[in-house]
Amino acid sequence: MVVGFTITFLLKKFRSVAHSAIHETFLLIVCAFVTYFISEVTGQSGITSLVSCALVFAHYTWYNLSPQGKHVSSIIFQTFGFAAEAFVFSFIGLSFFFYIDYPFSWKFIVAGFFIVVIGRYVSIVTSYYMFACFKGDKSNYLSLNEISFATYAAFIRGAIAFGLVENLPEASFKFKRVIVSSTLVLVIATTIIFGSFTPMV
Repeated sequence: MVVGFTITFLLKKFRSVAHSAIHETFLLIVCAFVTYFISEVTGQSGITSLVSCALVFAHYTWYNLSPQGKHVSSIIFQTFGFAAEAFVFSFIGLSFFFYIDYPFSWKFIVAGFFIVVIGRYVSIVTSYYMFACFKGDKSNYLSLNEISFATYAAFIRGAIAFGLVENLPEASFKFKRVIVSSTLVLVIATTIIFGSFTPMV
């Protein structure tokens, strides 16, 4: 977050730093990389730091960009996002054939599926109504149908879950191969089942 606020300060007070839309976009990309590398070097979560950096960018930095910088950075980051998403889904699909020899536990997969569905629904609905107890603009509150849709979209397990179990130390986890294969099946199954029907829902 400190890096995000620094780039915001530079763009606001020292306009000479950003000579063009390309320079502004380059500063944003470098800032995101620096945030990620600092968190990784210090043993923190790179993904969480990137999310924090993106929130700072969206809330503060965006308004200090030139109109051309807003347009260029928006297109470039959408392109990067689309390419990264395509790469991750391709990697997950191809990884299935690499892990096909791993032992599977269908009981573990089914239990994991229901834990994801029930746990995610309960946690989102509970946290929403817990925060709804605070004072605020009541006109922005969501209906139960809207909350259910947001919960449905969150059922999809992604590549992060697979990456986390892949990084488990083999020595500490006796059944790591079963956990990895079962998580891979869960990721693919939830992506196909919930991802395919999201537009319909």
